[in-house]
Amino acid sequence: MLTLRAPDDDRLAAFVAEHRSRDVNYTPGLLHQADERTRRWIVDRHRAVIGRGPADFTAATNALRQWKMFNQSWAKPALPFAGIAVGATVGYSARVMGCGWSYCCRIVSVIDTTDEHTGARTYGFDYGTLRGHAERGEERFLIEYDPVSNDVTFSLLAMSRPGRWFTWVGLPVARMAQARFRRDCATPFAAFVAHRSTAVGAAPETPGAPLDT
Repeated sequence: MLTLRAPDDDRLAAFVAEHRSRDVNYTPGLLHQADERTRRWIVDRHRAVIGRGPADFTAATNALRQWKMFNQSWAKPALPFAGIAVGATVGYSARVMGCGWSYCCRIVSVIDTTDEHTGARTYGFDYGTLRGHAERGEERFLIEYDPVSNDVTFSLLAMSRPGRWFTWVGLPVARMAQARFRRDCATPFAAFVAHRSTAVGAAPETPGAPLDT
């Protein structure tokens, strides 16, 4: 959905409702075939330390459930927040080149593991683009806790390619928007975790620089 202004919450929610019956516009499981298929797809990665310790891991997973990656000055998630469950339809809107671009994706896989031996924990999901999206592909958002380093990290892995004719024509602009999102998406998580730490009386952690992009 292309609008001159960012859609209000009601319009964005209605847009998501319309897309719940749509299929994905690619073959699911793309991220699990990354090694075999990267020549046909654009691969993006980002990873940043956003906290330390199990409590910060829990806070970060709560931030993920609130779709904080879209909590940016130029983007927002649809309300009510989509639940982190396979089959959930997710909507968001972003302002690019002076216009509001709204799209929907579907969660195709949920990741929630705890290593009984090491205590390492992982929480996140993969979602894929729906028919009508400007792109086609999958994206993974992951929160991880490493008990050895005590670090809590946020990571993004995406495989995509243009899904509409105008995305092919405007590929440089699309790549700029993707790079901006990739660069900024960890910041709201770090802020949420730091606020939680301050609220319970602990000294807030200083988020580390991105580990890779």
